Amino acid sequence: MGASLFDGRFGLGSRKPDLLASMEPFPNDDLDHAQCGGDLSVQLSAGSTDTVLHALRDIARHTRDSMQVRWRVDGFSSPPRPSGLPAI
Repeated sequence: MGASLFDGRFGLGSRKPDLLASMEPFPNDDLDHAQCGGDLSVQLSAGSTDTVLHALRDIARHTRDSMQVRWRVDGFSSPPRPSGLPAI
């Protein structure tokens, strides 16, 4: 959760953790402010890219009135490749 979640839009101001603050930029950052901030960060993980994409689409569809995807980063781990012929 980001500090902006507690800005008064949802009545959560009194529940904001004392040490929660907006993250300050690092030196030499060249930030695109259209992709900064946000109230919630979600990580979706699954055994296949298709499963993650379908889950993201379903979450976005059910929450379109209250939240929007601001940015996303796609990533995956490839299964290990065989290192040679099997021993006989």
